[in-house]
Amino acid sequence: VWLMLSRAIFRLSHYYQLKTKLCAWEKDIQWLHRAWKSSTQVELFSLESSGNYKQCAVQVRAKYRKACFQTEYVLQTEARSIKFENVAGFVARDWWLNDSVILMCLQALCDARSGVKLMNMLVNMVAWPDTPRDNAQQVEDITKMKYVVLPLNTSNLHWMLVVAQIKYDSAITVYFYDPPGGRDTLLEHEWEEGLLPFLTQWHDDYNLQIARWKTETRQSHEPIR
Repeated sequence: VWLMLSRAIFRLSHYYQLKTKLCAWEKDIQWLHRAWKSSTQVELFSLESSGNYKQCAVQVRAKYRKACFQTEYVLQTEARSIKFENVAGFVARDWWLNDSVILMCLQALCDARSGVKLMNMLVNMVAWPDTPRDNAQQVEDITKMKYVVLPLNTSNLHWMLVVAQIKYDSAITVYFYDPPGGRDTLLEHEWEEGLLPFLTQWHDDYNLQIARWKTETRQSHEPIR
């Protein structure tokens, strides 16, 4: 009896979860079908869509009609992926985009440019990761880095960015992106206590690796006595 009851509860719960997603999907579709010329603040999309908001909405609707909730979208660099179920229901203007969508977009922007690294937003909540290494466990070449981007989320609703511009032979310049303002202290703390020490350690580890390589190369060329 308990087994049958648990199965019934599971199926009922799954049904309502699916129903909620479908309702959210329908709201997104309705929003995408709106009259874009009468919408407000659509100029925010001008740079990305060249002012063609209706065509942009048509392209999104086409993906909505072809994808199932388990459809997974993967970036060309394979740095990040996202399932359609984490997108549907978060597109309409009166909804908040979830973390998965935000990070996917940020990763795509960073991947489109060479020398740009996106940090995991969770590092500032738990602990900073070790120095980045490639598949061969070699320290990544920090001299090739142009920007390191750290996204921050406060109160689960406000996004900010700490962007470090790296000019390896001269200096590091930091930029804080906080549209509403008022959180300079938090951004400065994440920079001084988090991202800057991380970059410093990365720099030291890379130089140590270069010094070790030079020593090994010199020793390999010494004559055998």
